Amino acid sequence: MGCFSSKDDGAHTRQTSERSQTVYNESLDGPPDFGLGDLYEVIKMLGEGGSGQTWLCRGQNSKLVAIKFMKRPIPKIVLPMLMYEIKIQAELGDGHCNLVSCQEVMLTRTHLAIVMEYASGGNLTAYVTDRWDTSEERNGLFLTEDEARYFFRQYISAVEYLHKNHVAHRDLKLDNIVLDGHKPPRIKVCDFGFAKNWDEEENMYTQIGTPVYMSPQLISSKNGKKGYNAVKADLWACGVLLFVMLLGMFPYDHTEHPDPNSSDAHVEVWLQQVKCCWREVPAVSENAKKLSSDCVDLLDKMFERDENKRVSIPEIKQHRWYRKSVPPVFQKTLEELAEMQAKKDFLVKAAAFNKSSQRDQDLHKLLEDSGSMGSSSEVSRIDLTKAAASQQDLSSIANGLPMFSEQSMVSISAQEIVLTRDVAVLKELQEQNSGLDPNQIELTNEIQPCVHKEGHIPQNGTSKAIACNDL
Repeated sequence: MGCFSSKDDGAHTRQTSERSQTVYNESLDGPPDFGLGDLYEVIKMLGEGGSGQTWLCRGQNSKLVAIKFMKRPIPKIVLPMLMYEIKIQAELGDGHCNLVSCQEVMLTRTHLAIVMEYASGGNLTAYVTDRWDTSEERNGLFLTEDEARYFFRQYISAVEYLHKNHVAHRDLKLDNIVLDGHKPPRIKVCDFGFAKNWDEEENMYTQIGTPVYMSPQLISSKNGKKGYNAVKADLWACGVLLFVMLLGMFPYDHTEHPDPNSSDAHVEVWLQQVKCCWREVPAVSENAKKLSSDCVDLLDKMFERDENKRVSIPEIKQHRWYRKSVPPVFQKTLEELAEMQAKKDFLVKAAAFNKSSQRDQDLHKLLEDSGSMGSSSEVSRIDLTKAAASQQDLSSIANGLPMFSEQSMVSISAQEIVLTRDVAVLKELQEQNSGLDPNQIELTNEIQPCVHKEGHIPQNGTSKAIACNDL
């Protein structure tokens, strides 16, 4: 789907940028007519890829969004992949602070338009390469280990969320991580074009991604039937992300074959991976000495060639380097993110971000129509946020001051808040709290506020189930 930012990445070194160059002259041509009418004001182009252009736009509510425009007719072979990509982002994007959300899909006479959350701080590639000139001030590091740890914790959290929902991203790289306008910036993982979910096992077979971020098993999967563990391939890529943030280069590169789409580039990277440890690569060995011993140890575990022995996310989160403290400015933002994520987790547990079969049917029809040229100036629209019913009410709940009446329930205990449309939560609550007297569970149809904060949770073990009709 492509990422988007407000900053021009420019002609960065080959080591840290895979972004294609655009030949569009905005100052001469002006924004094209995408057939949006007065729904969105097209402001400026943010980026361009093989499948379309992403533009900064302003909605009728004055909110800025990033819209990816793909010219009709969309090739039929692409439509299933688009459907898959949009569904993943629509269903998971709102569930984590560090994922870009997908808000709407539109079909105009000339284009398919995908409306996404806008990140105003540029992408991580630009952020890292901008530190080139001042790296000597940090002992040759592009980012300090503290700042890298600040970002690393965020994208590990995002990847963990994807994996818990049985989705492998399969194209994690700096270009696919954007930053918001917060100080310090917070990351958002984007571009789910290569993402795929799994049912029972994580093994996949399609060779996909960018060679310098690919694990040995992912690269070699093209030549065999064994496949690769997609979760462990994502974790290898996370190691590359950490490495590049610190040293501004790749642990294994294809300098002899610059075209990342060539088989030679894949082979060059793979041969280095299987021949030597990342610390022994000639271009890397001296730079590796700039890293702390704890950081080197974590990278050793993430670049373990045997994917069965490669470190897991729980192990990463228990590692000494990961758990080291960060400066107060970073810690404050991480704590704010944790609080925001707790609210999102509450809504996810509440089934607030439901899958919608009707939405999927509408989306399938719209994408089918995009496979041919349009004849009407009318814009077809699918609001991807509709599946999260009563967003305003749910937001109020997450903020701790909801108002409830019949059909859904919120149970408040000293341990957690549970929101569900299923009255059977009472039975589950009793099973989970075997010592809880059923008489302590109170069901009321009265409308009343609830606050889930220390000092406001019932201290006597009583759990109140409050029925709600607007969720």
